[in-house]
Amino acid sequence: STSARKANVSSNPSVALLRRLLITRTIQNRTRGETVFNVFKDIIAGTFLGILLVFFLFSLDYHHFIQLGSARTFRDAAFYLITDPRTIRYVENSLRLKFISVDIYNAKSDELKRMLTK
Repeated sequence: STSARKANVSSNPSVALLRRLLITRTIQNRTRGETVFNVFKDIIAGTFLGILLVFFLFSLDYHHFIQLGSARTFRDAAFYLITDPRTIRYVENSLRLKFISVDIYNAKSDELKRMLTK
């Protein structure tokens, strides 16, 4: 009988209209600043949760728990861009640095040590 009463109340149009009016009145009582703040808060929270979800899915794919073709494609494209000589040149010019290989670094480091010990 209780579930029958709940079904009758939820299907009653006057109850639905009253509920809608109360929700509308509550929304209208908010100031514009509160509404804008809530929208920005929802956007930031949604973006953050979306990034976490993508990171979590990519991590599961990386550890082979799931197979995502798009994650593998994204990883391959990122690796290609990082190792592309034009990208490296652009980053070096932007940062005013020069990236060198480990072998060149070790050779220069050894040369500096020899010069300092003389």
